[in-house]
Amino acid sequence: MENNKGIIRSSFDIYKRYYLRSVLLEVFGKNEPFDSDEEIKERIYSEIRRNKDMYHSIGKSGTMIEYKYLIKIGYLQMIENEMKITISDAGIKALRECVLENLASSAFFGYKSLSISRLAIIVAGLSLLVSLASFVLILCR
Repeated sequence: MENNKGIIRSSFDIYKRYYLRSVLLEVFGKNEPFDSDEEIKERIYSEIRRNKDMYHSIGKSGTMIEYKYLIKIGYLQMIENEMKITISDAGIKALRECVLENLASSAFFGYKSLSISRLAIIVAGLSLLVSLASFVLILCR
């Protein structure tokens, strides 16, 4: 059962990562280039607050890791002469095609499927115990 929890936790972490990437890209897609990291963090957390479950599980270090990842893969870029971060052409294309949103949605579906499967196994085990108990009661009469 412990390994099962690890798999479910891992699937939630994957969902959280893609959700955060999606939010980051949307924030940069909706706004002008940002001047500071504080302005970026403020805008990101105002978006994430809408999803209460996710807000409590996303840390600031995780946000910055994903933010740097989007820069590394070319979805975000720094305007050299102005020292501002903005969305790149590749990021705009990914935003239009809903690449990260689809990945987040698929990861969420996988996470929920695992959670429901685990619950179904627990219910099946309990129903087996009830069946065995009723069988024993019938035999004892």
